[in-house]
Amino acid sequence: MINKFRVIMRAIHLIRDKGIKSFINKAHEKWFHLSFSEPPFVPLTEQQLEEQKNKIFDIQPKISIVVPVYNTNPLFLEQMVDSVLNQTYSNFELCLFNGGSTEGDVEKVINHFISKSDKIVHACSETNYGISENTNRALAMATGEYIGLLDHDDLLTPDALYECVDAINRYGADVIYSDEDKIIGNTGQHISVHKKPDWSPDTLLSYNYICHFLVFKASLLQSTGLFNCQFDGSQDYDFILRLTERAVCIHHIPKVLYHWRISENSTAASYSAKSYALQAGKDALQNYVSNRNESLIVNEGAFHGAFNITPVINEIQTAALFCLGNWGNTKSVKEYYASLNISSEYRLFDVMMMNFTPFNKDADSIAEQSSYYKVYDCSDKNVAEALNGLLKTSNADYAIVLNADIRSLGDDWYKILIAEAIATESAVIAPKVLNRKNKISSYGLAVNQKRDHKSVS
Repeated sequence: MINKFRVIMRAIHLIRDKGIKSFINKAHEKWFHLSFSEPPFVPLTEQQLEEQKNKIFDIQPKISIVVPVYNTNPLFLEQMVDSVLNQTYSNFELCLFNGGSTEGDVEKVINHFISKSDKIVHACSETNYGISENTNRALAMATGEYIGLLDHDDLLTPDALYECVDAINRYGADVIYSDEDKIIGNTGQHISVHKKPDWSPDTLLSYNYICHFLVFKASLLQSTGLFNCQFDGSQDYDFILRLTERAVCIHHIPKVLYHWRISENSTAASYSAKSYALQAGKDALQNYVSNRNESLIVNEGAFHGAFNITPVINEIQTAALFCLGNWGNTKSVKEYYASLNISSEYRLFDVMMMNFTPFNKDADSIAEQSSYYKVYDCSDKNVAEALNGLLKTSNADYAIVLNADIRSLGDDWYKILIAEAIATESAVIAPKVLNRKNKISSYGLAVNQKRDHKSVS
Protein backbone atom coordinates (compact mmCIF):
# COMPACT_ATOMS: atom_id res chain seq x y z
CA MET A 1 0.00 0.00 0.00
CA ILE A 2 2.85 2.39 0.90
CA ASN A 3 4.62 1.69 -2.42
CA LYS A 4 1.41 2.38 -4.37
CA PHE A 5 0.97 5.64 -2.47
CA ARG A 6 4.52 6.69 -3.34
CA VAL A 7 3.96 5.94 -7.02
CA ILE A 8 0.79 8.04 -7.02
CA MET A 9 2.51 10.94 -5.27
CA ARG A 10 5.43 10.85 -7.74
CA ALA A 11 2.95 10.94 -10.61
CA ILE A 12 1.15 13.93 -9.08
CA HIS A 13 4.43 15.80 -8.54
CA LEU A 14 5.59 15.06 -12.10
CA ILE A 15 2.33 16.38 -13.57
CA ARG A 16 2.51 19.48 -11.35
CA ASP A 17 6.16 20.25 -12.10
CA LYS A 18 6.56 19.09 -15.72
CA GLY A 19 3.04 18.93 -17.10
CA ILE A 20 0.81 16.13 -18.36
CA LYS A 21 2.87 15.60 -21.55
CA SER A 22 6.01 14.79 -19.57
CA PHE A 23 4.03 12.43 -17.37
CA ILE A 24 2.66 10.56 -20.41
CA ASN A 25 6.16 10.32 -21.94
CA LYS A 26 7.59 8.99 -18.68
CA ALA A 27 4.79 6.44 -18.35
CA HIS A 28 5.33 5.30 -21.95
CA GLU A 29 9.07 4.97 -21.34
CA LYS A 30 8.40 2.83 -18.27
CA TRP A 31 5.89 0.69 -20.16
CA PHE A 32 8.36 0.23 -23.05
CA HIS A 33 11.08 -0.92 -20.67
CA LEU A 34 8.82 -3.41 -18.89
CA SER A 35 7.35 -4.69 -22.16
CA PHE A 36 10.59 -5.34 -23.97
CA SER A 37 13.08 -6.13 -21.20
CA GLU A 38 11.40 -9.36 -20.15
CA PRO A 39 12.20 -12.11 -20.39
CA PRO A 40 15.92 -11.34 -20.38
CA PHE A 41 18.27 -13.32 -22.60
CA VAL A 42 19.72 -16.31 -20.75
CA PRO A 43 22.98 -17.69 -22.22
CA LEU A 44 23.77 -21.39 -22.31
CA THR A 45 25.74 -22.95 -19.49
CA GLU A 46 29.32 -24.13 -19.96
CA GLN A 47 28.11 -27.72 -19.81
CA GLN A 48 25.58 -27.13 -22.57
CA LEU A 49 28.20 -25.45 -24.75
CA GLU A 50 30.61 -28.33 -24.21
CA GLU A 51 27.95 -30.88 -25.15
CA GLN A 52 27.31 -29.04 -28.40
CA LYS A 53 31.03 -28.95 -29.23
CA ASN A 54 31.18 -32.72 -28.86
CA LYS A 55 28.12 -33.34 -31.03
CA ILE A 56 28.84 -35.10 -34.35
CA PHE A 57 26.18 -34.48 -37.00
CA ASP A 58 25.54 -36.85 -39.90
CA ILE A 59 25.56 -33.81 -42.21
CA GLN A 60 28.23 -31.23 -41.39
CA PRO A 61 27.96 -28.50 -44.03
CA LYS A 62 30.45 -25.70 -44.23
CA ILE A 63 28.74 -22.38 -43.42
CA SER A 64 30.14 -19.13 -44.74
CA ILE A 65 29.30 -16.18 -42.48
CA VAL A 66 29.26 -13.16 -44.78
CA VAL A 67 29.90 -9.69 -43.31
CA PRO A 68 30.28 -6.39 -45.18
CA VAL A 69 32.38 -4.02 -43.05
CA TYR A 70 32.44 -0.23 -43.20
CA ASN A 71 33.87 2.12 -40.54
CA THR A 72 32.76 -0.20 -37.76
CA ASN A 73 33.37 0.80 -34.17
CA PRO A 74 36.58 -1.20 -33.38
CA LEU A 75 35.15 -2.57 -30.12
CA PHE A 76 31.94 -3.68 -31.81
CA LEU A 77 33.91 -5.25 -34.67
CA GLU A 78 36.05 -7.20 -32.20
CA GLN A 79 32.96 -8.45 -30.37
CA MET A 80 31.29 -9.46 -33.65
CA VAL A 81 34.31 -11.48 -34.81
CA ASP A 82 34.68 -13.07 -31.37
CA SER A 83 31.02 -14.13 -31.42
CA VAL A 84 31.62 -15.98 -34.70
CA LEU A 85 34.92 -17.58 -33.73
CA ASN A 86 33.40 -18.84 -30.47
CA GLN A 87 30.72 -20.98 -32.16
CA THR A 88 30.20 -24.47 -30.80
CA TYR A 89 29.90 -25.76 -34.39
CA SER A 90 33.31 -25.60 -36.03
CA ASN A 91 32.86 -26.10 -39.79
CA PHE A 92 32.54 -22.47 -40.85
CA GLU A 93 34.40 -19.56 -42.36
CA LEU A 94 34.03 -15.82 -41.76
CA CYS A 95 34.09 -13.76 -44.96
CA LEU A 96 34.87 -10.10 -44.29
CA PHE A 97 34.82 -7.48 -47.04
CA ASN A 98 36.03 -4.05 -45.93
CA GLY A 99 34.42 -1.70 -48.40
CA GLY A 100 36.26 1.61 -48.31
CA SER A 101 36.53 2.16 -44.55
CA THR A 102 38.29 5.44 -43.76
CA GLU A 103 38.96 4.44 -40.17
CA GLY A 104 42.37 2.76 -39.96
CA ASP A 105 41.48 0.75 -36.88
CA VAL A 106 39.11 -1.42 -38.94
CA GLU A 107 41.93 -3.12 -40.85
CA LYS A 108 44.01 -3.39 -37.67
CA VAL A 109 41.24 -5.31 -35.92
CA ILE A 110 40.71 -7.61 -38.90
CA ASN A 111 44.42 -8.32 -39.33
CA HIS A 112 44.72 -9.05 -35.60
CA PHE A 113 42.12 -11.80 -35.88
CA ILE A 114 43.58 -13.15 -39.14
CA SER A 115 46.86 -13.72 -37.31
CA LYS A 116 44.99 -15.79 -34.71
CA SER A 117 42.54 -17.80 -36.85
CA ASP A 118 42.60 -19.53 -40.22
CA LYS A 119 38.80 -19.35 -40.47
CA ILE A 120 38.77 -15.74 -41.68
CA VAL A 121 38.68 -14.85 -45.38
CA HIS A 122 39.31 -11.17 -46.01
CA ALA A 123 39.35 -8.63 -48.83
CA CYS A 124 39.26 -4.86 -48.84
CA SER A 125 38.75 -1.98 -51.23
CA GLU A 126 39.50 1.72 -51.17
CA THR A 127 36.00 2.30 -52.53
CA ASN A 128 32.76 2.00 -50.59
CA TYR A 129 30.43 0.34 -53.07
CA GLY A 130 27.39 0.55 -50.81
CA ILE A 131 25.83 -2.07 -48.57
CA SER A 132 24.48 -4.29 -51.38
CA GLU A 133 27.61 -4.44 -53.50
CA ASN A 134 29.85 -4.76 -50.44
CA THR A 135 27.73 -7.76 -49.39
CA ASN A 136 27.94 -9.23 -52.90
CA ARG A 137 31.74 -8.96 -52.80
CA ALA A 138 31.75 -10.75 -49.45
CA LEU A 139 29.49 -13.43 -50.95
CA ALA A 140 31.97 -13.89 -53.79
CA MET A 141 34.54 -15.11 -51.25
CA ALA A 142 32.21 -17.70 -49.71
CA THR A 143 32.97 -21.39 -50.33
CA GLY A 144 30.43 -22.98 -47.97
CA GLU A 145 27.37 -25.03 -48.84
CA TYR A 146 25.36 -22.61 -46.72
CA ILE A 147 25.56 -18.83 -46.30
CA GLY A 148 24.87 -16.90 -43.10
CA LEU A 149 24.24 -13.15 -43.17
CA LEU A 150 25.58 -11.04 -40.29
CA ASP A 151 25.89 -7.26 -39.76
CA HIS A 152 29.29 -5.84 -38.88
CA ASP A 153 28.41 -4.68 -35.34
CA ASP A 154 25.94 -7.37 -34.25
CA LEU A 155 26.51 -10.62 -32.36
CA LEU A 156 25.76 -14.32 -32.75
CA THR A 157 25.04 -16.52 -29.76
CA PRO A 158 27.60 -19.37 -29.40
CA ASP A 159 25.00 -21.95 -30.45
CA ALA A 160 23.72 -20.09 -33.55
CA LEU A 161 25.43 -22.30 -36.15
CA TYR A 162 24.86 -25.44 -34.10
CA GLU A 163 21.10 -24.85 -34.13
CA CYS A 164 21.13 -24.17 -37.88
CA VAL A 165 23.04 -27.37 -38.63
CA ASP A 166 20.67 -29.28 -36.35
CA ALA A 167 17.74 -27.97 -38.48
CA ILE A 168 19.54 -29.00 -41.65
CA ASN A 169 20.02 -32.53 -40.32
CA ARG A 170 16.50 -32.87 -38.93
CA TYR A 171 14.48 -31.27 -41.70
CA GLY A 172 16.70 -30.69 -44.73
CA ALA A 173 16.06 -26.95 -44.37
CA ASP A 174 17.44 -24.73 -47.12
CA VAL A 175 16.41 -21.42 -45.49
CA ILE A 176 16.67 -20.95 -41.73
CA TYR A 177 15.88 -17.97 -39.51
CA SER A 178 15.74 -17.46 -35.76
CA ASP A 179 14.38 -15.20 -33.06
CA GLU A 180 16.46 -12.20 -32.07
CA ASP A 181 16.78 -9.49 -29.47
CA LYS A 182 18.54 -6.14 -29.20
CA ILE A 183 21.49 -5.03 -27.12
CA ILE A 184 22.01 -1.41 -26.11
CA GLY A 185 25.40 -0.13 -27.27
CA ASN A 186 28.16 -1.71 -25.22
CA THR A 187 26.11 -2.06 -22.05
CA GLY A 188 25.32 -5.73 -22.57
CA GLN A 189 21.67 -5.00 -21.72
CA HIS A 190 19.25 -7.17 -23.71
CA ILE A 191 15.83 -5.80 -24.64
CA SER A 192 13.02 -6.26 -27.16
CA VAL A 193 12.96 -10.00 -27.79
CA HIS A 194 11.44 -10.62 -31.22
CA LYS A 195 9.63 -13.95 -31.10
CA LYS A 196 8.86 -14.60 -34.74
CA PRO A 197 6.19 -16.84 -36.22
CA ASP A 198 7.00 -19.97 -38.18
CA TRP A 199 7.17 -19.42 -41.94
CA SER A 200 4.44 -16.89 -42.75
CA PRO A 201 4.49 -15.63 -46.37
CA ASP A 202 1.55 -13.33 -45.68
CA THR A 203 3.34 -11.62 -42.78
CA LEU A 204 6.43 -11.19 -44.95
CA LEU A 205 4.28 -9.22 -47.41
CA SER A 206 3.52 -6.79 -44.58
CA TYR A 207 7.04 -6.22 -43.27
CA ASN A 208 10.42 -7.90 -43.04
CA TYR A 209 9.73 -10.00 -39.96
CA ILE A 210 12.61 -12.42 -40.71
CA CYS A 211 15.45 -9.91 -40.74
CA HIS A 212 18.14 -11.69 -38.61
CA PHE A 213 19.51 -14.41 -38.25
CA LEU A 214 19.32 -15.78 -41.82
CA VAL A 215 21.10 -18.87 -43.15
CA PHE A 216 20.41 -20.33 -46.60
CA LYS A 217 21.71 -22.89 -49.05
CA ALA A 218 24.35 -21.28 -51.29
CA SER A 219 22.96 -22.95 -54.43
CA LEU A 220 19.79 -20.81 -54.10
CA LEU A 221 21.82 -17.81 -55.24
CA GLN A 222 21.84 -19.25 -58.77
CA SER A 223 18.11 -18.58 -59.10
CA THR A 224 17.66 -15.84 -56.51
CA GLY A 225 20.47 -13.58 -57.66
CA LEU A 226 22.55 -11.28 -55.49
CA PHE A 227 21.70 -8.18 -53.47
CA ASN A 228 20.24 -5.28 -55.45
CA CYS A 229 21.73 -1.84 -54.76
CA GLN A 230 18.49 -0.27 -56.00
CA PHE A 231 17.01 -1.09 -52.58
CA ASP A 232 19.94 -0.11 -50.34
CA GLY A 233 18.54 0.50 -46.87
CA SER A 234 16.17 -2.47 -47.19
CA GLN A 235 18.29 -4.63 -49.45
CA ASP A 236 17.81 -7.57 -47.10
CA TYR A 237 14.00 -7.32 -47.45
CA ASP A 238 14.25 -7.44 -51.25
CA PHE A 239 16.63 -10.40 -51.02
CA ILE A 240 14.50 -12.34 -48.51
CA LEU A 241 11.39 -11.91 -50.65
CA ARG A 242 13.18 -13.45 -53.63
CA LEU A 243 14.94 -16.09 -51.55
CA THR A 244 11.89 -17.48 -49.78
CA GLU A 245 9.98 -17.66 -53.05
CA ARG A 246 12.50 -20.18 -54.37
CA ALA A 247 13.17 -22.13 -51.19
CA VAL A 248 11.79 -25.63 -50.62
CA CYS A 249 12.01 -25.96 -46.83
CA ILE A 250 11.93 -22.83 -44.64
CA HIS A 251 12.59 -23.44 -40.96
CA HIS A 252 12.15 -21.12 -37.99
CA ILE A 253 14.26 -21.69 -34.87
CA PRO A 254 12.27 -20.31 -31.90
CA LYS A 255 15.38 -19.26 -29.99
CA VAL A 256 17.29 -15.99 -29.75
CA LEU A 257 20.43 -16.65 -31.80
CA TYR A 258 21.16 -13.07 -32.81
CA HIS A 259 21.77 -9.83 -30.90
CA TRP A 260 20.99 -6.72 -32.94
CA ARG A 261 22.97 -3.79 -31.58
CA ILE A 262 21.19 -0.50 -30.93
CA SER A 263 23.48 2.42 -31.64
CA GLU A 264 23.06 6.00 -32.79
CA ASN A 265 21.15 6.28 -36.08
CA SER A 266 20.56 2.54 -36.13
CA THR A 267 17.41 1.04 -37.65
CA ALA A 268 17.50 -1.35 -34.71
CA ALA A 269 16.44 1.59 -32.55
CA SER A 270 13.88 3.10 -34.90
CA TYR A 271 12.93 3.18 -38.56
CA SER A 272 12.67 6.95 -38.25
CA ALA A 273 16.45 7.04 -37.71
CA LYS A 274 16.79 5.99 -41.35
CA SER A 275 13.66 7.14 -43.14
CA TYR A 276 15.19 6.16 -46.47
CA ALA A 277 15.17 2.53 -45.27
CA LEU A 278 11.38 2.65 -44.95
CA GLN A 279 11.02 3.98 -48.49
CA ALA A 280 13.49 1.39 -49.78
CA GLY A 281 11.43 -1.34 -48.10
CA LYS A 282 8.27 -0.07 -49.72
CA ASP A 283 10.01 0.07 -53.11
CA ALA A 284 11.37 -3.46 -52.66
CA LEU A 285 7.94 -4.86 -51.84
CA GLN A 286 6.33 -2.93 -54.70
CA ASN A 287 8.86 -4.36 -57.13
CA TYR A 288 8.24 -7.87 -55.82
CA VAL A 289 4.43 -7.79 -55.98
CA SER A 290 4.43 -5.97 -59.34
CA ASN A 291 6.40 -8.83 -60.85
CA ARG A 292 3.59 -11.13 -59.73
CA ASN A 293 0.64 -8.84 -60.50
CA GLU A 294 0.89 -5.34 -61.95
CA SER A 295 -2.46 -4.31 -60.47
CA LEU A 296 -1.15 -4.39 -56.87
CA ILE A 297 -0.09 -1.23 -55.05
CA VAL A 298 1.93 -1.11 -51.80
CA ASN A 299 0.81 1.43 -49.19
CA GLU A 300 1.98 2.24 -45.68
CA GLY A 301 0.45 -0.11 -43.14
CA ALA A 302 -1.04 0.07 -39.68
CA PHE A 303 2.28 0.87 -37.97
CA HIS A 304 5.55 2.52 -38.93
CA GLY A 305 7.59 0.12 -41.02
CA ALA A 306 4.64 -2.05 -42.10
CA PHE A 307 2.84 -2.13 -45.44
CA ASN A 308 -0.41 -3.34 -46.95
CA ILE A 309 -1.16 -4.32 -50.52
CA THR A 310 -4.22 -3.17 -52.43
CA PRO A 311 -5.28 -3.66 -56.03
CA VAL A 312 -5.79 -0.84 -58.52
CA ILE A 313 -9.58 -0.43 -58.53
CA ASN A 314 -9.92 -0.25 -62.31
CA GLU A 315 -7.84 -3.33 -62.93
CA ILE A 316 -9.23 -5.62 -60.25
CA GLN A 317 -10.64 -8.96 -61.25
CA THR A 318 -14.40 -9.49 -61.03
CA ALA A 319 -16.00 -10.76 -57.83
CA ALA A 320 -19.35 -11.98 -56.58
CA LEU A 321 -20.65 -11.53 -53.04
CA PHE A 322 -23.05 -14.14 -51.66
CA CYS A 323 -24.84 -12.87 -48.53
CA LEU A 324 -26.57 -15.54 -46.44
CA GLY A 325 -29.32 -14.10 -44.27
CA ASN A 326 -32.87 -14.04 -43.03
CA TRP A 327 -34.79 -10.93 -44.11
CA GLY A 328 -38.53 -10.50 -43.72
CA ASN A 329 -39.03 -7.80 -46.35
CA THR A 330 -37.24 -5.71 -48.96
CA LYS A 331 -36.71 -2.86 -46.48
CA SER A 332 -34.55 -5.05 -44.28
CA VAL A 333 -32.66 -6.23 -47.36
CA LYS A 334 -31.96 -2.64 -48.38
CA GLU A 335 -30.81 -1.75 -44.87
CA TYR A 336 -28.46 -4.70 -44.81
CA TYR A 337 -27.01 -3.84 -48.22
CA ALA A 338 -26.37 -0.28 -47.05
CA SER A 339 -24.47 -1.66 -44.04
CA LEU A 340 -22.03 -3.42 -46.40
CA ASN A 341 -20.58 -0.02 -47.40
CA ILE A 342 -19.91 -1.05 -50.99
CA SER A 343 -18.67 1.90 -52.98
CA SER A 344 -20.87 3.05 -55.87
CA GLU A 345 -17.68 3.23 -57.96
CA TYR A 346 -17.14 -0.47 -57.50
CA ARG A 347 -18.97 -1.84 -60.54
CA LEU A 348 -17.30 -5.23 -60.96
CA PHE A 349 -19.18 -6.67 -58.02
CA ASP A 350 -22.24 -8.94 -58.25
CA VAL A 351 -24.12 -8.99 -54.94
CA MET A 352 -26.52 -11.90 -54.36
CA MET A 353 -28.75 -11.75 -51.29
CA MET A 354 -29.66 -15.32 -50.38
CA ASN A 355 -32.75 -15.15 -48.17
CA PHE A 356 -33.52 -18.26 -46.12
CA THR A 357 -36.69 -16.82 -44.55
CA PRO A 358 -39.96 -16.43 -46.54
CA PHE A 359 -41.02 -12.81 -47.08
CA ASN A 360 -44.13 -11.70 -45.19
CA LYS A 361 -47.26 -12.02 -47.34
CA ASP A 362 -48.06 -8.33 -47.03
CA ALA A 363 -44.47 -7.24 -47.77
CA ASP A 364 -43.01 -6.15 -51.08
CA SER A 365 -42.61 -8.83 -53.71
CA ILE A 366 -39.42 -10.87 -53.68
CA ALA A 367 -39.18 -10.26 -57.40
CA GLU A 368 -38.41 -6.57 -56.81
CA GLN A 369 -34.67 -6.16 -57.38
CA SER A 370 -32.15 -3.39 -56.99
CA SER A 371 -29.66 -2.32 -59.62
CA TYR A 372 -26.93 -3.09 -57.07
CA TYR A 373 -28.01 -6.55 -55.90
CA LYS A 374 -30.34 -9.48 -56.55
CA VAL A 375 -32.45 -11.25 -53.94
CA TYR A 376 -32.93 -15.01 -54.15
CA ASP A 377 -35.60 -16.94 -52.30
CA CYS A 378 -33.72 -19.83 -50.71
CA SER A 379 -36.29 -20.61 -48.03
CA ASP A 380 -36.98 -24.08 -49.43
CA LYS A 381 -33.27 -25.06 -49.72
CA ASN A 382 -30.46 -25.83 -47.33
CA VAL A 383 -27.38 -23.56 -47.36
CA ALA A 384 -25.10 -25.92 -49.30
CA GLU A 385 -27.69 -26.63 -51.98
CA ALA A 386 -28.56 -22.96 -52.48
CA LEU A 387 -24.96 -21.77 -52.47
CA ASN A 388 -23.72 -24.46 -54.86
CA GLY A 389 -26.52 -23.62 -57.28
CA LEU A 390 -25.68 -19.92 -57.41
CA LEU A 391 -21.92 -20.50 -57.55
CA LYS A 392 -22.43 -22.50 -60.74
CA THR A 393 -24.17 -19.54 -62.39
CA SER A 394 -21.43 -17.03 -61.54
CA ASN A 395 -18.60 -16.18 -63.94
CA ALA A 396 -16.73 -14.03 -61.40
CA ASP A 397 -13.04 -14.58 -60.71
CA TYR A 398 -13.59 -14.46 -56.94
CA ALA A 399 -16.51 -15.42 -54.73
CA ILE A 400 -17.07 -13.98 -51.25
CA VAL A 401 -19.46 -15.80 -48.93
CA LEU A 402 -20.72 -13.72 -46.01
CA ASN A 403 -23.15 -14.55 -43.22
CA ALA A 404 -25.50 -11.63 -42.59
CA ASP A 405 -24.73 -11.63 -38.87
CA ILE A 406 -21.11 -10.66 -39.60
CA ARG A 407 -20.30 -6.93 -39.58
CA SER A 408 -17.18 -5.45 -41.12
CA LEU A 409 -14.89 -3.09 -39.22
CA GLY A 410 -13.62 -1.26 -42.30
CA ASP A 411 -15.24 0.28 -45.37
CA ASP A 412 -12.87 -1.45 -47.81
CA TRP A 413 -13.23 -4.92 -46.36
CA TYR A 414 -14.18 -6.54 -49.68
CA LYS A 415 -11.27 -4.88 -51.50
CA ILE A 416 -8.89 -6.06 -48.80
CA LEU A 417 -10.14 -9.65 -49.06
CA ILE A 418 -9.77 -9.75 -52.83
CA ALA A 419 -6.39 -8.00 -52.71
CA GLU A 420 -5.21 -10.56 -50.16
CA ALA A 421 -6.29 -13.43 -52.38
CA ILE A 422 -4.58 -11.89 -55.41
CA ALA A 423 -1.38 -10.93 -53.62
CA THR A 424 -0.94 -14.31 -51.90
CA GLU A 425 -2.26 -16.38 -54.82
CA SER A 426 -4.73 -17.99 -52.43
CA ALA A 427 -7.62 -20.19 -53.46
CA VAL A 428 -9.52 -19.66 -50.20
CA ILE A 429 -9.08 -16.97 -47.55
CA ALA A 430 -11.06 -15.86 -44.51
CA PRO A 431 -10.41 -12.89 -42.21
CA LYS A 432 -10.07 -12.79 -38.45
CA VAL A 433 -13.51 -12.67 -36.79
CA LEU A 434 -14.29 -11.18 -33.38
CA ASN A 435 -17.30 -12.00 -31.21
CA ARG A 436 -19.51 -9.45 -29.48
CA LYS A 437 -17.05 -9.20 -26.60
CA ASN A 438 -14.22 -8.34 -29.03
CA LYS A 439 -12.60 -11.71 -28.40
CA ILE A 440 -11.20 -13.68 -31.33
CA SER A 441 -13.79 -16.13 -32.65
CA SER A 442 -11.75 -17.23 -35.67
CA TYR A 443 -8.14 -16.53 -36.59
CA GLY A 444 -8.91 -16.75 -40.31
CA LEU A 445 -7.87 -19.12 -43.06
CA ALA A 446 -5.61 -19.21 -46.12
CA VAL A 447 -5.29 -22.03 -48.66
CA ASN A 448 -2.86 -21.51 -51.51
CA GLN A 449 -3.70 -22.37 -55.12
CA LYS A 450 -0.33 -24.05 -55.54
CA ARG A 451 1.60 -26.08 -53.02
CA ASP A 452 3.31 -23.77 -50.55
CA HIS A 453 6.91 -24.00 -49.36
CA LYS A 454 7.41 -26.75 -46.85
CA SER A 455 7.70 -25.25 -43.40
CA VAL A 456 8.78 -27.22 -40.38
CA SER A 457 9.30 -26.41 -36.73
